[in-house]
Amino acid sequence: MDDLLLKLRMDEKATRSYVNRIASEELDKLSEACYYPKIQKHFYELLQLTGLTEKDIRESFKEFFRGVKEAPLNIHRDPKSQILIFLMYYFLKKMDQQTFISLMLYYMIKVYSNLIYSRIKFCNHDVFKYTLEHLSKTHLFNREKSIAGAIYFMMKEMRNKYSHSILTKDARMIALFMSEGRSRVRQSLTSFQNAYYKFHK
Repeated sequence: MDDLLLKLRMDEKATRSYVNRIASEELDKLSEACYYPKIQKHFYELLQLTGLTEKDIRESFKEFFRGVKEAPLNIHRDPKSQILIFLMYYFLKKMDQQTFISLMLYYMIKVYSNLIYSRIKFCNHDVFKYTLEHLSKTHLFNREKSIAGAIYFMMKEMRNKYSHSILTKDARMIALFMSEGRSRVRQSLTSFQNAYYKFHK
């Protein structure tokens, strides 16, 4: 990731403001039934704010994960995920915990977005709301009162577990962070999806 630092032409104040705003806004919108976060537009805005290109990011992380057997998934090769990892590292280095937390939160929202687009392609608002209201008491979406609450809870656990690894650019642990984030969101979403389609019938 050091090569990206050399290419960086970032408006730091504007980037910080943008990241904190979109994380908060997207989290709030998760309370709406059938809300699917819009990741693509934020990715291009982050490219503009940092002065990096998609090619810069792809090439840097291809080298970063070279030989790391824990990085086999599409998410490890996804520049929309990679730029967030790089920015997490950058703002942790700056000791800016608030922006780091917003980036990690937005990362988890992005994972949720990718999964729900593929799991529930045509969403019925009434069935979605009904499913949320009739999940088991142990389901994370229920236990944390909402999808947003569950995503925030997962982010806090991931932050506690992986902050040091991100700060020290531990490629293996960062790869595990990306895999675990996806796995944890997928676990909750799979059981929600199963209930959704059962109620839909």
